[in-house]
Amino acid sequence: MTIQEKFAQALPLINSGDIGLFRGKAVISDAIEIVDDAYFSHSEPLYIQDSKLMCIDATGKGVNADFLINTIDSEVDFSIIRPKRTNADKIIALTFVADLATNKVKYNYLFYVKFVIYKLIGRDFSHITERNADVCSQVCQVYTTHLTPPIFEGVDLITPQYIWDNKGNDFDIIVDKGL
Repeated sequence: MTIQEKFAQALPLINSGDIGLFRGKAVISDAIEIVDDAYFSHSEPLYIQDSKLMCIDATGKGVNADFLINTIDSEVDFSIIRPKRTNADKIIALTFVADLATNKVKYNYLFYVKFVIYKLIGRDFSHITERNADVCSQVCQVYTTHLTPPIFEGVDLITPQYIWDNKGNDFDIIVDKGL
C-alpha cells in the first residue's frame, strides 16, 4: 500500500482536533529520527474547514495553515491519533494554534540545537530559542496543553515520537503507523 492509498482510506475517519504524526523522507526528518530514536519526525494538529482536511504545519516556511495532502505527499508514513476530549474542547484548543498561523510565527531553527543537546546530554537549554518562533512539536504542545484537562502540561520538551510513546489513555489511535 502506498501512503496515498493509506490516506484515501483514512480520509473518512479523520476529524477536527486529531493529531497527525508523520515519518518523513527529508534529511532533517532522518536526523530527528536518529537523535530521538524515533519512528515519527513530524506532527501537526488537524482540522476540517469547508469540507477540506487542513493542518497547522510548522516547517521552514513558518507556522501556516495548509492542506493535509501537502504533508502526506512529502512523507513516507503517518498515524492519526485523537485526543479523548470533547469536540468543543478540541475546537477551543485549535484556536490557540490557529493564532500561531495567523500571526505568522516563524520556524524555530535554534530549537534543533536545544533538541540535540537535550537528547545527547539530558540538559535543558530552554533559553536557546527565537522569539515568536515554533516547530511542529511545539505547535502540538500548544494544542494539547489547551485541551481540558491538558495533556503534556509541564513537559519541557515533546517531540512527535514523545506524543506517540506517551499517548496512554489520552488518545485513541484512528490510523496506525505502517503501510
